[in-house]
Amino acid sequence: MMVFSIIIYIKVFLISPLMIIFECLIRYFFIFISLSYPYIVAIGASSGGLEEINSFFDYTIELNVSYVIIHHFSKENTSTLVELLARHSRILVKYATDQMQVEANVVYILPNNSLVTIENYRFHIKPPLTAEFSKFSIDHFFSSLAYCCKRKTIGIILSGTGTDGVAGLKMIKNE
Repeated sequence: MMVFSIIIYIKVFLISPLMIIFECLIRYFFIFISLSYPYIVAIGASSGGLEEINSFFDYTIELNVSYVIIHHFSKENTSTLVELLARHSRILVKYATDQMQVEANVVYILPNNSLVTIENYRFHIKPPLTAEFSKFSIDHFFSSLAYCCKRKTIGIILSGTGTDGVAGLKMIKNE
């Protein structure tokens, strides 16, 4: 019985502090790296990706990272997207607006059927030139993100049936 108690003591008092130290090191690593501007994790998703996005944000913690969601959801899902994601995220969720400055520890939802670019860590939102052009809104944003933020960018495509996002991911990878 004494050996069992010692093992539990070791696990509780050694492993738990190690996990706390590890989490602190990860946090300070991202704070150190992103002193000027945060990393941006851009997530592209089509109409079937809402559940995956919710699952992704179930595990987010504050790491001085910004998240940007580019989507092809229906208007019904778009209107309640902030409320839906806020239930799953531990960080602030809000809609991106034109000229809005990107901040760390925020999830930004880009407007549907619009072309969004990012320059100097600010969103620039415009209506698409044609309906055909709006089908490639993920590629458009990923490309602008690769140009603006270079190595401080992570691109993710969670769902989709078309090719929107593929060319943009290649640009992010090549920067």
